[in-house]
Amino acid sequence: MYIIRSIRQMDSFFWDILPSTGFCSVLEEIKPIGGIHKYEAVISALDKEGPDMKQSATIGDSITDWKMLDLTRDAGGLALSFNGNEYAVSNCNVAVMSGNCMVTALLVEVFERDGLGAVEALVSDWGWPSIKELYQQGKVDIAIYNAFRHAFTGSDFPHVVWVTKDNLDETVEISKRYRRSVRGTQIGVLG
Repeated sequence: MYIIRSIRQMDSFFWDILPSTGFCSVLEEIKPIGGIHKYEAVISALDKEGPDMKQSATIGDSITDWKMLDLTRDAGGLALSFNGNEYAVSNCNVAVMSGNCMVTALLVEVFERDGLGAVEALVSDWGWPSIKELYQQGKVDIAIYNAFRHAFTGSDFPHVVWVTKDNLDETVEISKRYRRSVRGTQIGVLG
């Protein structure tokens, strides 16, 4: 009952209401990209902003992200898989499994302030004590720290792994379970 009503409301919004607004023209200009085009978009943005791939952080979850993640990781940047499938997890250096994406903000913040080595150290000793210590050292912004604290108050603490050949298979399986749990079974198995 509620699902059908939700679908009808979404259909009404996207097919009736949205086309009559000024936002419709903006949406028509958006070109969804995948695969190598995501990597090309990252390179284009970096060319405009100045840093190189080693200073970049990319986040992906599926087959359309593997190339971007792989090239970021190989360049020495932060390549995060968020509830990723085997393609994303196999091509990242950090796999995040969580029902809340606030954890990605924390990891990117540590990367931007202190580099990939600091992210690896944090993830290798993942838990509240390490996060609190980084905050006390001034390596995490107070707003991000507080948002993270409020997002994760109990058993929902995110699972985060520094991905290696030794833990890859196990990490893929854990991430796929999270993916199905968070996205639902039908969507969770998509590429």
